[in-house]
Amino acid sequence: MISFKIDRNHFDIHRLVVSPDHFRKGIASQLLAEIEHHDKSHTLCVSTAEKNEPAIHFYKRNGFDIAGQTVIDERLTLIHFMKTRETEGI
Repeated sequence: MISFKIDRNHFDIHRLVVSPDHFRKGIASQLLAEIEHHDKSHTLCVSTAEKNEPAIHFYKRNGFDIAGQTVIDERLTLIHFMKTRETEGI
């Protein structure tokens, strides 16, 4: 499952979720590839928990760079990622 919001030049991925029964089958990569294929903006944004190491590795492996972090409380820090893509005609 993937949910997102498009706002001007930003494509904000809110959730990218795969059932644990189907981890390591390339489903998350396929969902991300589909979003990128249809993306008309040039900046993709996503956030995940600092402790979610598999997600952090996934986004880095797929070309996202760390863009910042937000400390929610002593138990939760979010890591923000951004991927700027070259778009034709800009």
